[in-house]
Amino acid sequence: MLRRNHSIQQVFKAFNSTLSVDYAAAQASIVGAPVKHEERHTQTLTSSSINACRSISNVRDTLRGLESLYALPGVEYGRSTRDTVSTNQLREYLRRKEYVDFLIHVMVQNHLNRNYIKSLFETKELSTSEFSTFINRLLLEKDLDLKLSNIIPDTVHTEIIFNLYQIYCTYVIKDSQNGLTPLQVHDINRFIKRFIDEAQLKKAQECLQFLIDKQGLHNILQSGDVETITQFLQLRCGALQKFWRVDSNSTKVLGEDSKHFKSPKSYNLLKEQPFLEIVNFLLKDKSWRLRSSPIIDSAIVYSLSNLGQTKLIDQYIQLKWGISEDGHVAVKNEAVPGHEVLINIVSAYCLKNGDTGKGLRILDQFMKKYPQTELEKLFWRRLLQLSFHNWDKQKDKKALVCHGCWNIMKQWHEQKGVSITYDSGTLRLLYQLFKFTRNGRGAAEVVRTCFSSVYAKQPYQISKDEMDLLLMFQKLALKTMALKGRYNEPLQLIKEWNVDKINQHYLLDYFMRHRRKYDLTRDKARAKQQQQQAQYDNMEEEDMLLGRLW
Repeated sequence: MLRRNHSIQQVFKAFNSTLSVDYAAAQASIVGAPVKHEERHTQTLTSSSINACRSISNVRDTLRGLESLYALPGVEYGRSTRDTVSTNQLREYLRRKEYVDFLIHVMVQNHLNRNYIKSLFETKELSTSEFSTFINRLLLEKDLDLKLSNIIPDTVHTEIIFNLYQIYCTYVIKDSQNGLTPLQVHDINRFIKRFIDEAQLKKAQECLQFLIDKQGLHNILQSGDVETITQFLQLRCGALQKFWRVDSNSTKVLGEDSKHFKSPKSYNLLKEQPFLEIVNFLLKDKSWRLRSSPIIDSAIVYSLSNLGQTKLIDQYIQLKWGISEDGHVAVKNEAVPGHEVLINIVSAYCLKNGDTGKGLRILDQFMKKYPQTELEKLFWRRLLQLSFHNWDKQKDKKALVCHGCWNIMKQWHEQKGVSITYDSGTLRLLYQLFKFTRNGRGAAEVVRTCFSSVYAKQPYQISKDEMDLLLMFQKLALKTMALKGRYNEPLQLIKEWNVDKINQHYLLDYFMRHRRKYDLTRDKARAKQQQQQAQYDNMEEEDMLLGRLW
């Protein structure tokens, strides 16, 4: 950048420009310096220039003022494109990223009337690219229903979104006979995803059909459009596992217990044939087979599971990763699966087929072949949830599958040499497991392995929720072991795994109370046993006396 004092003046002088004279005079008047003798005769000619420049505080404003004075008539100087686009309220909303306000403004004007929207495009108050930007950002807004209902009462936000979709098709896509652009395909997929999230599957199906009519399913496959194929599998082939029924005799669906769940009126699927054609294409086509996409892999596995095609799941996993229930082999150009794919594969075996054991055996093979796969805390929570889903407490009182998941979780962390990450959801499931099976040693193991981040804190830094959860496991371990007659092991747990002295005294008192209950119960049992033995001895003695009399 040029220095402010003299550099610009030197540039003007190098071209013998008269601007250098005016610039020097202007600067002299600003700072109060005397004007050079050879430049004094120009002051009367340029007095208006000097007066105009006196209020200017920087070089840029000075140059702008001089440009307006010395601009040649008839010559148009270039302007930025920003100056040529008229600003209005809608563009201001876009600039400030206030997309909900943009929508409200349009609705207040004319309730999304087609003629009004058309006039915006015709008068260039809004371009189709700006409308596309608005659609993209609006569909990503969280809690859109709440934001609209707070401002526009009795508003069905999904109907507003569907109206926007129709406007988009009418004025942005129009009657294109040459298919859609990648941006338009992306926008339509955004609409589909939003309707799926809102459980408006009929509207999502209509958007999907529009996309297929415009592009053609074969062309979509050829182009490698992962997003469209995934949503096709979700809507037409059953890959939306949260909408699966718990069992054939129940109307309850799997995702019903989750927070903010929205249930669709129905979830109607296509016959098997179209889906099997898609799977065959994806497996035979080299570009698809080499493409690594956890989203499409999960959708295929879920679709196969929903159709009861367990053997095809086995084949797909073996072709894609070289994994089988009994072992693993090398596969060309194989991609390391992410934790999302692994949990979805286990889910596919567990949820529809009820074969959690097979899912865990395949998971074990994945872990052996791909030890570098990072398994996050959400993975372990979902794995335990799956084991709980298929746990028949009447037939399996020892909860063998659930304990198997816990063992896999421990082994993986031991092999990695890392501590188990604290996760309240996983810990609450483990608490249910060990409480039902009365496994005090298991609860003690959780205290030692799953609360390392809590023990690393100072007592005043531990939150109430963390302390409550830790205390639940401490008490469960001590109570269960006390009532089973164990003594040294609980005392060792209290000594080594207390948070502070207060926690230590509380746990010791809690353990001794239950230990006294055990002692009292044991003494009663012994007394009863001695009484029964005495009665038996008396009966035996009487029998002997009677025998002598005979």
